[in-house]
Amino acid sequence: MSEKQKPILFEADLSLTDYTKHLTTKVENGTPMLLCQLRKKYLVMQPEEWVRQLWIYYLISELNISPKKILLEKQFEVLGKKRRFDLIVLNAANEHHLLFELKSFKIIIQPSTFDQITLYNLKLKIPYLIASNGIQHYAFKVDQIEQRFDYLRKFSDILTNS
Repeated sequence: MSEKQKPILFEADLSLTDYTKHLTTKVENGTPMLLCQLRKKYLVMQPEEWVRQLWIYYLISELNISPKKILLEKQFEVLGKKRRFDLIVLNAANEHHLLFELKSFKIIIQPSTFDQITLYNLKLKIPYLIASNGIQHYAFKVDQIEQRFDYLRKFSDILTNS
């Protein structure tokens, strides 16, 4: 992010860890597994996957976003390198509306996270971005024409424009 704005926490009271009880887990051959609500299959329980599943649960259960409007981990190319986004939410017209960059609970969201999501958005050109580790969340609206962004505080800032 080229502009020097002080980051503002998004949905400061939202702790996704409160939704852990809603996730389905099991142990398979000694390996902890987590059920992906969208793929309908168990995945190895990695910290970033845990955060992704908590966001999926929150988006569907709390914000009433249709599972059909959520895209997961698709590969794309930007600046000649293959990348993979974490999660995208589509709007009513099935256009990319909200891009998530997710990190483990153990990783603090840093400027490099903003750089990563901004790099992805050079190709994807999505108007709303969220960087989250499940505890701290930062969201911003991107103005592609003015090449600037503004931090957002609430989901209502995003959902009213979907």
